[in-house]
Amino acid sequence: MSSREHIAFILHTRPYKETSIIAELLTAENQRQPVVIKSVRGRRSSLAAHLQPFASLMLEWRGRGAMKSASRIEPLRMFRLKGQSLLCGFYANELIYRLMAQGQAAEDLFEYYSMLLTGLAADEPPAPLLRRFERQLLGSLGYGVSLTHDADGDLLQDDQNYCFIHETGFQPVYIPKNTTLLFSGRALRAWREDDYSDPALNYQLKLLVRQMLKPLLGSRPLRSRELLQPGKKQEVSLSS
Repeated sequence: MSSREHIAFILHTRPYKETSIIAELLTAENQRQPVVIKSVRGRRSSLAAHLQPFASLMLEWRGRGAMKSASRIEPLRMFRLKGQSLLCGFYANELIYRLMAQGQAAEDLFEYYSMLLTGLAADEPPAPLLRRFERQLLGSLGYGVSLTHDADGDLLQDDQNYCFIHETGFQPVYIPKNTTLLFSGRALRAWREDDYSDPALNYQLKLLVRQMLKPLLGSRPLRSRELLQPGKKQEVSLSS
């Protein structure tokens, strides 16, 4: 089968056979694609240093099945992240890998991910970058929720508290229960408007995203989220 050029980011790599790797890619076509890259482990290869998460590549691949085989690779750019930005990058990669099925369309996700890496590499505050990317990712994959109207179709009100109900949206809560997570209309408006100036509202949004992701991720926790917890030993591997 003939090949053509693709631009893609590496999300994740894992060893394959003796000298090869499988690279999970996010392509400019807004799809996730696994590709076998041969002869880059256990021997000298000028490509090896470029085959890491957060690298962008131009490549061609061949194959009729779900797994493709790279036939030509040209490194484009490596986003060099460090510290908290590195952990946030791994968190974003893991979210895409876990939530996005191979071949699934995700409108504008490549652009959103590019903007996230650009911000992280520039050492912008990571929390606003993540909240924005989480909202964009969920929307791209079809899991977005209205941030203007509640589940009954009424406009969200700043001074009203809401609970989040999966597949329904935000429901007003007038008599809260101890077990119910509540989110203010002000926090939801801040998320919609990309306003992260209030730390208290940002914390609400962090809890909201966790609640939204829980049924999508299942029982297996995010490994990168554990590393983001205070007091955790921050050691990560670029491949597994």
